Amino acid sequence: MILRPYPRTHSLLQSYDYLGAKCRIVTIFSMIADGTSALNVQNMPLMAESVVADLMLLGQENKDPVKILINSPGGSVAAGLLIINAIEHLQAEGIDVETVVISQSLSMATPILTTGTKGKRYAFHRSVIHGHRGHGGADGSVDDIMGQIKYTEYLFDQLHEILAKKTKIPEYHLSHGDTPMPEILETLQRLEKSENKDDKTRYLKLRMKYAKEFFNKENFLTAKQAQEAGIIDEVLEPGNPYLNEIFKLSEVKQ
Repeated sequence: MILRPYPRTHSLLQSYDYLGAKCRIVTIFSMIADGTSALNVQNMPLMAESVVADLMLLGQENKDPVKILINSPGGSVAAGLLIINAIEHLQAEGIDVETVVISQSLSMATPILTTGTKGKRYAFHRSVIHGHRGHGGADGSVDDIMGQIKYTEYLFDQLHEILAKKTKIPEYHLSHGDTPMPEILETLQRLEKSENKDDKTRYLKLRMKYAKEFFNKENFLTAKQAQEAGIIDEVLEPGNPYLNEIFKLSEVKQ
Protein backbone atom coordinates (compact mmCIF):
# COMPACT_ATOMS: atom_id res chain seq x y z
CA MET A 1 0.00 0.00 0.00
CA ILE A 2 1.28 3.48 -0.86
CA LEU A 3 1.28 5.89 2.07
CA ARG A 4 2.03 9.62 2.16
CA PRO A 5 4.06 10.05 5.37
CA TYR A 6 4.91 13.34 7.03
CA PRO A 7 8.71 13.90 7.21
CA ARG A 8 8.77 13.52 10.98
CA THR A 9 6.83 10.26 11.03
CA HIS A 10 8.04 8.35 7.98
CA SER A 11 10.52 6.40 10.08
CA LEU A 12 7.54 4.75 11.77
CA LEU A 13 6.43 3.26 8.46
CA GLN A 14 7.81 0.25 6.68
CA SER A 15 10.58 1.03 4.21
CA TYR A 16 8.63 -0.03 1.13
CA ASP A 17 5.62 2.04 2.15
CA TYR A 18 7.88 5.07 2.18
CA LEU A 19 9.61 4.12 -1.06
CA GLY A 20 6.23 3.62 -2.71
CA ALA A 21 5.43 7.25 -2.09
CA LYS A 22 8.86 8.73 -2.77
CA CYS A 23 10.24 6.45 -5.51
CA ARG A 24 7.04 5.47 -7.34
CA ILE A 25 7.59 1.82 -6.38
CA VAL A 26 4.86 -0.82 -6.19
CA THR A 27 5.75 -4.20 -4.69
CA ILE A 28 4.56 -7.72 -5.45
CA PHE A 29 6.06 -9.60 -2.54
CA SER A 30 3.47 -12.29 -1.86
CA MET A 31 1.12 -14.81 -3.40
CA ILE A 32 -0.85 -13.17 -6.22
CA ALA A 33 -4.51 -13.24 -5.19
CA ASP A 34 -7.62 -11.13 -5.48
CA GLY A 35 -10.92 -10.86 -3.65
CA THR A 36 -12.33 -13.85 -5.54
CA SER A 37 -9.40 -16.18 -4.86
CA ALA A 38 -10.12 -19.21 -2.72
CA LEU A 39 -6.40 -19.75 -2.08
CA ASN A 40 -5.37 -18.25 1.27
CA VAL A 41 -7.65 -15.29 0.66
CA GLN A 42 -8.10 -14.58 4.36
CA ASN A 43 -4.41 -13.79 4.68
CA MET A 44 -4.21 -11.77 1.46
CA PRO A 45 -7.49 -9.94 0.90
CA LEU A 46 -7.53 -7.65 -2.13
CA MET A 47 -3.80 -8.06 -2.89
CA ALA A 48 -4.21 -7.63 -6.65
CA GLU A 49 -6.81 -4.91 -6.23
CA SER A 50 -4.42 -3.01 -3.94
CA VAL A 51 -1.64 -3.24 -6.53
CA VAL A 52 -4.04 -1.93 -9.19
CA ALA A 53 -5.07 0.97 -6.93
CA ASP A 54 -1.41 1.83 -6.30
CA LEU A 55 -0.63 1.79 -10.03
CA MET A 56 -3.64 3.96 -10.86
CA LEU A 57 -2.78 6.41 -8.08
CA LEU A 58 0.77 6.83 -9.34
CA GLY A 59 -0.50 7.13 -12.90
CA GLN A 60 -2.72 10.05 -11.87
CA GLU A 61 0.12 11.89 -10.15
CA ASN A 62 2.36 12.37 -13.17
CA LYS A 63 3.85 10.63 -16.21
CA ASP A 64 7.11 9.57 -14.57
CA PRO A 65 7.96 5.84 -14.78
CA VAL A 66 6.46 3.46 -12.23
CA LYS A 67 8.56 0.57 -10.90
CA ILE A 68 7.20 -2.81 -9.88
CA LEU A 69 9.53 -4.88 -7.68
CA ILE A 70 8.79 -8.61 -7.79
CA ASN A 71 9.59 -11.42 -5.37
CA SER A 72 6.60 -13.71 -5.65
CA PRO A 73 5.67 -17.40 -5.71
CA GLY A 74 2.92 -16.69 -8.24
CA GLY A 75 -0.75 -17.39 -7.68
CA SER A 76 -4.11 -16.79 -9.33
CA VAL A 77 -4.15 -16.29 -13.10
CA ALA A 78 -7.25 -14.08 -12.91
CA ALA A 79 -5.62 -11.92 -10.23
CA GLY A 80 -2.44 -11.64 -12.30
CA LEU A 81 -4.39 -10.58 -15.37
CA LEU A 82 -6.07 -7.90 -13.26
CA ILE A 83 -2.63 -6.44 -12.50
CA ILE A 84 -1.59 -6.77 -16.15
CA ASN A 85 -4.69 -4.81 -17.20
CA ALA A 86 -3.56 -1.91 -15.01
CA ILE A 87 0.02 -2.05 -16.32
CA GLU A 88 -1.20 -1.95 -19.91
CA HIS A 89 -3.49 0.99 -19.12
CA LEU A 90 -0.58 3.03 -17.74
CA GLN A 91 1.48 2.16 -20.80
CA ALA A 92 -1.36 3.28 -23.06
CA GLU A 93 -1.32 6.59 -21.15
CA GLY A 94 2.38 7.02 -21.99
CA ILE A 95 3.73 5.92 -18.61
CA ASP A 96 6.61 3.44 -18.59
CA VAL A 97 6.22 0.55 -16.16
CA GLU A 98 9.59 -0.87 -15.17
CA THR A 99 9.53 -4.40 -13.74
CA VAL A 100 12.36 -5.70 -11.57
CA VAL A 101 12.79 -9.20 -10.13
CA ILE A 102 14.79 -8.87 -6.94
CA SER A 103 14.84 -12.60 -6.13
CA GLN A 104 12.14 -14.85 -7.61
CA SER A 105 9.48 -14.51 -10.29
CA LEU A 106 7.57 -17.76 -10.17
CA SER A 107 4.50 -18.92 -12.09
CA MET A 108 1.97 -16.05 -12.55
CA ALA A 109 4.55 -13.45 -11.52
CA THR A 110 6.44 -14.07 -14.77
CA PRO A 111 3.75 -12.82 -17.19
CA ILE A 112 3.49 -9.71 -14.99
CA LEU A 113 7.26 -9.29 -15.21
CA THR A 114 7.31 -9.54 -18.97
CA THR A 115 4.41 -7.08 -19.37
CA GLY A 116 6.73 -4.31 -18.23
CA THR A 117 7.72 -1.73 -20.81
CA LYS A 118 10.06 -3.30 -23.38
CA GLY A 119 13.66 -2.36 -22.67
CA LYS A 120 12.85 -1.77 -19.00
CA ARG A 121 12.39 -5.26 -17.61
CA TYR A 122 15.15 -6.28 -15.22
CA ALA A 123 16.32 -9.00 -12.83
CA PHE A 124 18.94 -9.01 -10.11
CA HIS A 125 21.79 -11.27 -11.20
CA ARG A 126 20.95 -14.14 -8.82
CA SER A 127 17.24 -14.10 -9.58
CA VAL A 128 15.20 -17.13 -10.67
CA ILE A 129 12.49 -16.79 -13.31
CA HIS A 130 10.03 -19.65 -13.56
CA GLY A 131 7.07 -20.84 -15.57
CA HIS A 132 5.05 -24.03 -15.76
CA ARG A 133 1.84 -25.57 -17.05
CA GLY A 134 -1.26 -23.92 -15.66
CA HIS A 135 -3.25 -25.75 -13.01
CA GLY A 136 -6.98 -25.76 -12.46
CA GLY A 137 -9.86 -27.78 -11.12
CA ALA A 138 -13.54 -28.21 -11.74
CA ASP A 139 -16.52 -29.87 -10.09
CA GLY A 140 -20.27 -30.07 -10.40
CA SER A 141 -22.37 -31.40 -13.26
CA VAL A 142 -20.87 -32.26 -16.63
CA ASP A 143 -22.16 -28.98 -18.08
CA ASP A 144 -20.71 -27.06 -15.13
CA ILE A 145 -17.34 -28.75 -15.58
CA MET A 146 -17.29 -28.02 -19.31
CA GLY A 147 -18.05 -24.36 -18.64
CA GLN A 148 -15.25 -24.14 -16.07
CA ILE A 149 -12.83 -25.82 -18.48
CA LYS A 150 -13.66 -23.28 -21.21
CA TYR A 151 -13.12 -20.42 -18.78
CA THR A 152 -9.78 -21.86 -17.62
CA GLU A 153 -8.66 -22.32 -21.23
CA TYR A 154 -9.60 -18.70 -21.95
CA LEU A 155 -7.45 -17.48 -19.03
CA PHE A 156 -4.44 -19.56 -20.09
CA ASP A 157 -4.81 -18.46 -23.70
CA GLN A 158 -4.47 -14.89 -22.42
CA LEU A 159 -1.18 -15.80 -20.75
CA HIS A 160 0.19 -17.63 -23.78
CA GLU A 161 -0.68 -14.67 -26.01
CA ILE A 162 1.15 -12.29 -23.65
CA LEU A 163 4.22 -14.53 -23.59
CA ALA A 164 4.08 -15.05 -27.36
CA LYS A 165 3.90 -11.33 -28.09
CA LYS A 166 6.25 -9.94 -25.46
CA THR A 167 9.05 -12.51 -25.24
CA LYS A 168 11.36 -14.66 -27.34
CA ILE A 169 10.22 -17.83 -25.56
CA PRO A 170 9.14 -19.55 -28.80
CA GLU A 171 12.58 -18.93 -30.34
CA TYR A 172 14.31 -19.96 -27.12
CA HIS A 173 12.29 -23.16 -26.95
CA LEU A 174 12.85 -24.03 -30.61
CA SER A 175 16.61 -23.47 -30.20
CA HIS A 176 17.20 -24.92 -26.72
CA GLY A 177 14.46 -27.52 -26.27
CA ASP A 178 14.99 -31.22 -25.80
CA THR A 179 14.69 -31.54 -29.58
CA PRO A 180 15.72 -28.29 -31.32
CA MET A 181 13.52 -27.50 -34.32
CA PRO A 182 15.41 -25.11 -36.64
CA GLU A 183 12.93 -25.67 -39.49
CA ILE A 184 10.03 -24.32 -37.36
CA LEU A 185 12.21 -21.41 -36.32
CA GLU A 186 12.79 -20.60 -39.99
CA THR A 187 9.04 -20.76 -40.60
CA LEU A 188 8.43 -18.24 -37.81
CA GLN A 189 11.06 -15.91 -39.23
CA ARG A 190 9.44 -16.10 -42.67
CA LEU A 191 5.92 -15.51 -41.36
CA GLU A 192 7.08 -12.55 -39.30
CA LYS A 193 8.16 -10.73 -42.46
CA SER A 194 4.97 -11.50 -44.38
CA GLU A 195 2.32 -8.81 -44.91
CA ASN A 196 -0.37 -11.41 -45.59
CA LYS A 197 -3.18 -11.35 -43.00
CA ASP A 198 -3.47 -15.14 -42.83
CA ASP A 199 0.28 -15.43 -42.34
CA LYS A 200 0.13 -12.96 -39.46
CA THR A 201 -2.64 -14.99 -37.82
CA ARG A 202 -0.65 -18.21 -38.28
CA TYR A 203 2.45 -16.48 -36.93
CA LEU A 204 0.72 -15.57 -33.65
CA LYS A 205 -0.84 -19.02 -33.30
CA LEU A 206 2.53 -20.70 -33.79
CA ARG A 207 4.16 -18.42 -31.24
CA MET A 208 1.40 -19.20 -28.74
CA LYS A 209 1.76 -22.92 -29.42
CA TYR A 210 5.48 -22.97 -28.66
CA ALA A 211 5.19 -20.63 -25.69
CA LYS A 212 2.64 -23.08 -24.27
CA GLU A 213 4.82 -26.06 -25.16
CA PHE A 214 7.81 -24.50 -23.40
CA PHE A 215 5.79 -24.27 -20.19
CA ASN A 216 4.39 -27.80 -20.39
CA LYS A 217 6.94 -28.66 -17.73
CA GLU A 218 8.58 -26.82 -14.86
CA ASN A 219 11.15 -24.35 -16.21
CA PHE A 220 13.52 -22.50 -13.89
CA LEU A 221 15.67 -19.94 -15.69
CA THR A 222 18.61 -17.94 -14.47
CA ALA A 223 18.54 -14.21 -15.07
CA LYS A 224 20.86 -14.66 -18.05
CA GLN A 225 18.65 -17.36 -19.54
CA ALA A 226 15.57 -15.20 -19.00
CA GLN A 227 17.32 -12.39 -20.85
CA GLU A 228 18.09 -14.73 -23.74
CA ALA A 229 14.45 -15.82 -23.77
CA GLY A 230 13.32 -12.19 -23.95
CA ILE A 231 11.48 -12.32 -20.62
CA ILE A 232 13.70 -9.54 -19.30
CA ASP A 233 15.89 -7.02 -21.08
CA GLU A 234 18.82 -6.62 -18.69
CA VAL A 235 20.50 -8.45 -15.83
CA LEU A 236 21.42 -6.13 -12.96
CA GLU A 237 24.91 -7.05 -11.79
CA PRO A 238 26.26 -5.47 -8.59
CA GLY A 239 27.40 -1.93 -9.33
CA ASN A 240 24.89 -1.38 -12.13
CA PRO A 241 23.89 2.32 -11.93
CA TYR A 242 20.23 1.44 -12.35
CA LEU A 243 20.25 -0.24 -8.94
CA ASN A 244 20.63 3.22 -7.41
CA GLU A 245 18.11 4.70 -9.83
CA ILE A 246 15.41 2.29 -8.64
CA PHE A 247 15.49 3.79 -5.16
CA LYS A 248 16.15 7.39 -6.15
CA LEU A 249 13.82 9.67 -4.22
CA SER A 250 11.56 11.97 -6.20
CA GLU A 251 9.18 14.63 -5.01
CA VAL A 252 5.51 13.82 -5.53
CA LYS A 253 3.96 16.27 -7.97
CA GLN A 254 0.58 17.37 -6.69
